Amino acid sequence: MVLMGPGGKGCKNGYFNRIQVSNQQLLDEVQKSWAIENRQDSVEDSRARKVMESTMKKTEDGHYEMGLLWKNDNLDMPLNKAMAESRLESLKRRLSSNKDLHAKYTDVMEGYIKQGYAEPVVNKGIPGNVWYLPHHPVENPHKNKVRVVYDCAARFAGTSLNDQLLKGPDLMNDLLGVLLRFRQGRVAIVQFRAWRRRKGFTEALAILKEGGFRLTKWLSNERAVLASVDEHERAPSVRLSVDRLPTERTLGVCWNAESDSFTFQLTLKTSLMTRRGLLSVTSSVFDPLGMASPFVMIARSLLQEVCRRGAEWDQPLTDEEQGKWSKWLHYTKIFSQLSVPRWFKFDAITEAQLHIFCDASEKGYAAVAYFRVEQPDGATT
Repeated sequence: MVLMGPGGKGCKNGYFNRIQVSNQQLLDEVQKSWAIENRQDSVEDSRARKVMESTMKKTEDGHYEMGLLWKNDNLDMPLNKAMAESRLESLKRRLSSNKDLHAKYTDVMEGYIKQGYAEPVVNKGIPGNVWYLPHHPVENPHKNKVRVVYDCAARFAGTSLNDQLLKGPDLMNDLLGVLLRFRQGRVAIVQFRAWRRRKGFTEALAILKEGGFRLTKWLSNERAVLASVDEHERAPSVRLSVDRLPTERTLGVCWNAESDSFTFQLTLKTSLMTRRGLLSVTSSVFDPLGMASPFVMIARSLLQEVCRRGAEWDQPLTDEEQGKWSKWLHYTKIFSQLSVPRWFKFDAITEAQLHIFCDASEKGYAAVAYFRVEQPDGATT
């Protein structure tokens, strides 16, 4: 057989074949090796992904919806209507004794119906598996709002809705990572490159809107950015006509947009001189960046001492402990006046080094990080 070239005098017939060497199998093996090295989904997470992929669809109004992530296809739930009705009666008694809460809760529920998030059940004899969700209000002291919490963990006949649902893979961005990236750019919230090109900024809004994600409550440290956003899309506290921009909670952290700095607001719910009072105050401090840790550590060390001596939860502190606690509470007023710049100020640099120090003792452990930055003119900060 001659594939190509002269066949010679003795060859009466010529055979020509087109041959292509495929590396697909090798490429598949490379992909497989990468998949092995990467973190694999658990069996439950794999099932959750399959449910999401098979049931997800886009609705007429542009939003996405998908089916519930059931653990099993053959679902058999007990009828918990009696339990849900009992919880409802308890909720009615609570709301009847608090007119303000009753009004806010009613407004939220009516809003759900008006916006199409909920609808009245007409047919009382619902066929198939049915699970009634108890609900109750939770008030946010910082926002003066009421949030409806649907108790999916409520148990009946040895099970709950949460027991029957998969958690699904964790697709959320790490909060600490988000906050650290929030400190990198000169312009907060809006990506600087997107803002430099107005077209890119509007394109980002349009792309998110395609999936039903409408971005609102915009806040930035740049007035020019806020001026480019429609007034009804800005954060309610933003008033460009006034001299100063507001202070808002960004992912739970207080951010003063005018000074472009993080501030600290300690809301002391109780000042009881007991172990319970100490725990209530120290655990209420939300500080994912650890900026308040040196100050909070003093209170936590005192709590550690109280626990070590075996004090009961509502047992009064000793005179010495009360003195330390009162002193710390006094300094919370001064601590609330402190601020930390949000921006790392990495604008024009030639080199940046990160130096980390850590230590530990019986009282606690800590780590602190410093940036050593060299400027183009040779200056070091």
